[in-house]
Amino acid sequence: MHLLSAAHRSLLAAHAHHPHLTISTLSLVATATFYRLFFLLLLWRPRPEAFPESRTLFVTLLFALPTWGLAMCLAQSHCLWSSNRRKERVNGGYSLVPFNDREWGVDVKDPSCLIFGTNAFGSYMALFCVGLYLVATFSLPEDVQYGDVIRGARRSTVRRKEGHGSGEKIFIAALFHNNEEVIPHWTKEIMKVINYLGADNVFVSIVESYSKDASPALLRSFESRLSSQKIPHRILIQNTAVPRPAV
Repeated sequence: MHLLSAAHRSLLAAHAHHPHLTISTLSLVATATFYRLFFLLLLWRPRPEAFPESRTLFVTLLFALPTWGLAMCLAQSHCLWSSNRRKERVNGGYSLVPFNDREWGVDVKDPSCLIFGTNAFGSYMALFCVGLYLVATFSLPEDVQYGDVIRGARRSTVRRKEGHGSGEKIFIAALFHNNEEVIPHWTKEIMKVINYLGADNVFVSIVESYSKDASPALLRSFESRLSSQKIPHRILIQNTAVPRPAV
C-alpha cells in the first residue's frame, strides 16, 4: 500500500509539473500493455524458441506506436479545438483530459500555445503515418506473388499429391536434440509446406538422437501423421550412429 501511495503521489506531482509528458507516457504504456496482453492471448503459450522475446516486443511496438500516435492526434486535436473555443462548459460537462488555464502545461493565452499544439500534432500524425506505411509495405510484391495459390492450397479439402507448385522435387532434412519446444511449431509449418508442394514432390528425412525430453514422442506422432497421408519419409529416433560427444 505504501508503494502504491508513493507511486500515486509521484504521478500527481509529475502531472502537475509536466501534464503533457505524463499523459503521453501513461497512454503509451497503456497501449503497449494492451498489445502485449493481446499477443500473449493470441499465441496462448508462446514458446521462446519459436517466438523470441525480442521479436515479440518489436512487433508489439510496431502496433503500439502508430495506435498511440493516432490516439494522441485525436487528443491533441480536441485540445486545440477546445483552446480555440476556450470557455469550458462547466454545467455538467467534462473532458477526457483536464483543460485548465494551463492546458497540457502550456498557457492557452500565450501565443506559443498554438505553435506547441501544432508541433505536437504534427509529430503524432507523422508517427501514425509511418505506422500506416509499415503496415502497407510489410511484404513486397515478390513475397506474396504466390499468396493466393498458397492460401488456396491450405483451404482446399482435397489434397493434391502433385501439389500446387511447379512439381520440383524437394528434400526436407532436419536434426533434433532436446527440441520439444520447437517440434510442435516446426511440424505444423512443415505440413503447410508439404501440402503446397505435394506429397509426390517431397521426401522428409529427420534424425533425432540422445534427447531426454519429449522430442522422441513428438516425432513418433509426426511420423504416424506422415504415414497416414502417404508422404515419403524416413525418421530415425534415438539414433546412436554418431557417438555423443563427452561433456
